[in-house]
Amino acid sequence: MKTALKIIMSVCLIGAIVWNHGGLRGVEEQLRRISLFYILPVAALNLVDRGLMTYKWSLLLKGRGHELPFLRGMMIYCASWVWGFFLPTTVGSDAIRAYCTSRIGFDSRDVVASIIVERFVGFLTSLILMVLSLILLTALGSLGEQAIFAWLVGGVFTLVGAVLYVVSVSEKAFDLVHNRILIRFRRNRIATRLREFHETYHEFVRERRHFGAFFCLTFLEQLFPILVMWVIARGMGIEAGLVYFAGALPLAMLFSRLPISFDGIGVFEVVFVLLISITGVSASQAVAISLTGRLIMLMVL
Repeated sequence: MKTALKIIMSVCLIGAIVWNHGGLRGVEEQLRRISLFYILPVAALNLVDRGLMTYKWSLLLKGRGHELPFLRGMMIYCASWVWGFFLPTTVGSDAIRAYCTSRIGFDSRDVVASIIVERFVGFLTSLILMVLSLILLTALGSLGEQAIFAWLVGGVFTLVGAVLYVVSVSEKAFDLVHNRILIRFRRNRIATRLREFHETYHEFVRERRHFGAFFCLTFLEQLFPILVMWVIARGMGIEAGLVYFAGALPLAMLFSRLPISFDGIGVFEVVFVLLISITGVSASQAVAISLTGRLIMLMVL
């Protein structure tokens, strides 16, 4: 039911954008303008992006003594992402990835904990990129009178992310949760598994060398969607500087993480349209850029 509601929300948001800015014809016209010459580099960037995701995840697992072959990991990563489109949110891509990796002999606790670390670090690096994009947009004067509001929202997101990270790695928080709050449930299977996962999570973070490399690579990986969208825009003959995409996309990607639509579809487009419009890019062009990016990604996988 939740998945159906999210799909409806995505359709409504996309429909509202298209309806208020010229209808489907404008989007269709933009899609027809893309040069086939640009599709290959976009596809290549998507493949490199997925390869980087696989490599940095394998680094985490390596820190726990698990050697994941690159090609095997790439197949699991891509297959789980595709299956995630057709499964309910309760059995999403992460669950498929954990299941497939555990089947080849990896400890399920390590696999699940690595995915949790991956998601959390992805959120933290997106916050860092968001702050950098706000600095860029402010320096360009693109936010105008909305600068204070944008920084307020960005500050709240950053504060929440910082607090969550500190709490997640804190030994005092671990003791409070597991040795005080949940102590009465110590014989409960769920409480026991939760403690085991939390302990494994801490061990991942303490492994400084692999965790540090993973953090840096995750930040680097966040830059790929910016480059992909800019190349697609160039392929459609849309003249917009890379610097403006670097300012607009991090915010759109961050808001698309909100669990209110299907895979962030609709939410991403709304924020992207609002921010990229400062460069003169129309709503139909922005939707066409986003749609092309999603279609090429599906084709590649």
